[in-house]
This record gives sequence, structure tokens and C-alpha cells, in this order.
Amino acid sequence: MAIDQNLAQLRNISQAKWSGTPEVLRQLASYTRDLVKGLDQKSACTVEQSLLLCFIALAIWALAPFYCLVRVGTCSSILVPTRGAMATATLSVSRDHNQKHHRVRDLADRLKFSGESIRQLVKDEPGVVKIRRGRKAAHTSYSIPESVAIRMYARLGGQASTFDESHYRIADVVTLWGFGRETVRQLIKDEPGVLKFALGPKGAHSTYSVPDSVLKRVHNRLLYPV
Repeated sequence: MAIDQNLAQLRNISQAKWSGTPEVLRQLASYTRDLVKGLDQKSACTVEQSLLLCFIALAIWALAPFYCLVRVGTCSSILVPTRGAMATATLSVSRDHNQKHHRVRDLADRLKFSGESIRQLVKDEPGVVKIRRGRKAAHTSYSIPESVAIRMYARLGGQASTFDESHYRIADVVTLWGFGRETVRQLIKDEPGVLKFALGPKGAHSTYSVPDSVLKRVHNRLLYPV
């Protein structure tokens, strides 16, 4: 009977709303001590039941501190990382929030690059807005402000004035002009204003994107060779 009473008291403690950690631990220690004393005396409790009771008591002992920490909000603050102080004065100067933003698919369609090439360009670019869904980096959505997109565009060799123009891949120019692929590549690879994105570990493979005005300039030069 004493064991059943102690077990009921332990169960009541586990189900109660704890308000003070020291008081809870004192009560828990007292009831556990009584439970151990009851196990030492002769009773109708079997060995399996005794082990089960000891396991319950140890589990309550182990979980009590974590429960108290969660109640006061300490555990959540430890487990959830917090960001450092943000430089609000610096961020307030930026006007990226009210600019037109582009998705990866939008830039891929405009610049005639693959979606993966654009993702590699923007994933570590400062100023790009990122929303991550899940733990994998592949499940991330990107939103690129207009000024950031133009900055990347210039870094690839383009000019800001041609950002909104139609762009052509080498395959598109081959279809339009009827030249071979290598011939077109030789015509545009060193032309100012052509976008060039190096692929591969050593940049052995390059993808080109030709703005409409640049393509017109090359075409005129072929019409009227110097």
C-alpha cells in the first residue's frame, strides 16, 4: 500500500503545474526516498514492478529540470539561435525594399541563362532576399532587387543600358544567321557588352548572352567590314 501511495504521489507531481523549481525538487526527493524505503520492506511487489517504479522515478527526476526551464522560457531561448544586432541605420538607407524584384526564373528567361546558373549567381550575392523552406539549401526561394540584378549584370560584362533589352544565346544567333556555332562564338566572345558566365571548376566552359543592341552592332560590322 505504501508503494502505491508513493507512486500515486509521484504521478500527481508529474501532472501538476509546477510554479517553483526548488519546492518541486524537494517534494520529489521526499517521495522518491519514501518509495525506495518501501521497496526495501517486504511487500507483494514483484521485481519487475520494482524496476518499473524505479524507472518512473528516475524519468521524473531527469525531466523535471527541463520542464521547469520550458515553463520559464529559458530552454527555448537556448535551443533557438538568435541573430546579432542588426545595423538598422545602415539598412534604412537602402532603397531595395521598394524596387522591382526579380525571381530566378525571370532572370533566366531574360538573360537566356539556365535557372541553375542564375541560382549560383544570386545565392551568395549581398542584397538578395532569401526564404528557406526546410533544412536543405536547395529549398530556397530568391528575390533579387533591380539594383542587385544590374550589379550582377555589369559584373558579367553587360552594360546597365542593355539590361532591359532582349538577349540571345549562341543557338538563337545560329538559327537567325545560319552560321555555325563556333563561328558565332568567335564573333561575339570578345565583343564589349556580351555577358559571359564561366562554368565548370576552372571556367573551361562558358555561356554567352548577347543583348539586342550588341547583336545589331556585330551584324552591321559584318555588313560594312572595315
